[in-house]
Amino acid sequence: MLAALVLAASQLWLGATDLHLDPFDRTPVPAAFGADSNLALFRGTLAAMRRADPNPAVVVLPGDFFMHRFAPNSQRPQAMRIVVDGFRRAFPRAQFVVALGNNDSACGDYRSELGSADLAAIARSWAPLVNRAGRAPGFAAEFARGGHYTANAPLPGLRFVVVDSIVFSSLYRGDCDGNADAAARELAWLDRTLASTPAGVRNVVVTHVPPGYDVFATAMAHGFVAWPLMQPGDAEAFVATLTEPRNRVALVITGHEHRFDVRVASGVPIVTLGSISPVYGNAPAFYALDVDDAGLQNVRAWAFDERAGRWSGPYDFDKTWGATRIDVRALRAIHDRLGDNPALRKLWQRAFDGWAYSRGASVWEDRRWRIPWCAQTELDGGFAACAGLGRRTLALQIAGIVALGAVAGAILLVLFWAAKRVRRRRRSV
Repeated sequence: MLAALVLAASQLWLGATDLHLDPFDRTPVPAAFGADSNLALFRGTLAAMRRADPNPAVVVLPGDFFMHRFAPNSQRPQAMRIVVDGFRRAFPRAQFVVALGNNDSACGDYRSELGSADLAAIARSWAPLVNRAGRAPGFAAEFARGGHYTANAPLPGLRFVVVDSIVFSSLYRGDCDGNADAAARELAWLDRTLASTPAGVRNVVVTHVPPGYDVFATAMAHGFVAWPLMQPGDAEAFVATLTEPRNRVALVITGHEHRFDVRVASGVPIVTLGSISPVYGNAPAFYALDVDDAGLQNVRAWAFDERAGRWSGPYDFDKTWGATRIDVRALRAIHDRLGDNPALRKLWQRAFDGWAYSRGASVWEDRRWRIPWCAQTELDGGFAACAGLGRRTLALQIAGIVALGAVAGAILLVLFWAAKRVRRRRRSV
């Protein structure tokens, strides 16, 4: 009896994100670096996930099911059906938690199709998997209408709150009709939903885009621009809602960044899962999350090594970093150690890239390391100062002013010489 109670106190969930499936690529070998997932990589991932655990309680999928630049066409429903059927056959008893990614809209990247027939069809295809055992009875209607929903977790005391964070993105381009007013509605829904959390229940928020700053966009700009993942006002409101103690958010799970990382929003831990797609040079990866009713105990990773042609793992977070669970206290302690120890930053880069061989930029190992390090804890305006970007930003502004002055001077010089030539012609006439 005691053993049964102990087992019931925790569960294993599997997590995978940013599949970016190219359903037209039927190459028999898994997709290589620089490409989105093909069918061979997708099927190999499902097989590896089943080997890790054939019967997880939950499978968390935080969005971006379709390949990049997947043009609107009649084959989108068939592509989603491939994804749904693959996961359904692999895990016939699991409860699924799915969120929308920025590549999942029929009308383009960073667009939303809320209330559309296409999104309603997607909702219907996922409904039997999401509403397992009647835990998400309102899923199909809520997801089709707003891209969000709530669901009771199979672990007593936890509830899933799935948020459409695409509408908060700094790159959001509005809905299919060009309207861009969805963020206020989503924030209002989230505020109402979390404020009405039942007594004795804690929330696990699942969404695609994490709050804070885009590590790679900032690093690629050589630190001259601190690139926010969300519109500043929306990000501030989103984080404030997540961290309100009365809302009892235990954990946030996201995707989008294609790398594994952690962030801290006041008293709430945020885990960003690495992607299956190797398009940005990371090793394809999926994750096992050990969860209890207080939140996250541990994360283990499995990765596909392109050179070896096989999956490796598990890579254990708690054992690697000396943690006993993944909460704010543990994450802040690990963060402090990373700031002091280059060898640990090199190890974090391996976890960041998916543990296996990768071709990603080593942002944790070179002189830009403060960019990803500060992104873990500075989710607002303090990021630029923490990362040492203030002087660079000022330098960029000065350089811009100098450049504009040079252009203006050149234009004035051209106009001066043109006017002088006109005067000479008039004199000659």
